[in-house]
Amino acid sequence: MECAVCLDVMFKKKVITDETRVACKIQLKEIVVMLIGLIKDNSDRVSEPDTE
Repeated sequence: MECAVCLDVMFKKKVITDETRVACKIQLKEIVVMLIGLIKDNSDRVSEPDTE
């Protein structure tokens, strides 16, 4: 979420173009979807207890 806001701020300050902002937001969404998928796939795994 913070990354998307940073893109908006950079666009507002004319550091990046609107095309760049949109492309980066699409890429961010794809990354988030992949991360959520990884979390869901690994959420049923059993971990070993800490030995400390």
